[in-house]
Amino acid sequence: MRSAWGPGIDYPDQHLPITMIVNGDTDANAWTRGGGKRVASNLSIDRLNSNKGYTLQNIIFIRNDENARKKDTSYEDCKIQIKLYEERFIKMKAI
Repeated sequence: MRSAWGPGIDYPDQHLPITMIVNGDTDANAWTRGGGKRVASNLSIDRLNSNKGYTLQNIIFIRNDENARKKDTSYEDCKIQIKLYEERFIKMKAI
C-alpha cells in the first residue's frame, strides 16, 4: 500500500510505502496503555474534510509522518488534497 499524500495523484509510483510495523510492546493492548511507539511509515487514517466524520468517502490512508507534518503543509500538498476532495465530493468518483 502507498500513501495518498505524495507528489501527486498522477505519480502513484512515487508515493511513499505504508507499513504496519509493531515497535516496542507487541501486546495487542500496548497502545491503550501507552506502551507502543509510533513508526513514521505506519498507516494513518486522515479525513479530507475535518468538518465531516470518518466515512469511506472522507478518508485517505497516509503515513504517520505525513499526517504529523500537516501543520507545515506546502502549496503542493494543498493541490493534492484539493484534487482528492474534488474527486470525492464534487465529481463523486468511486473509491
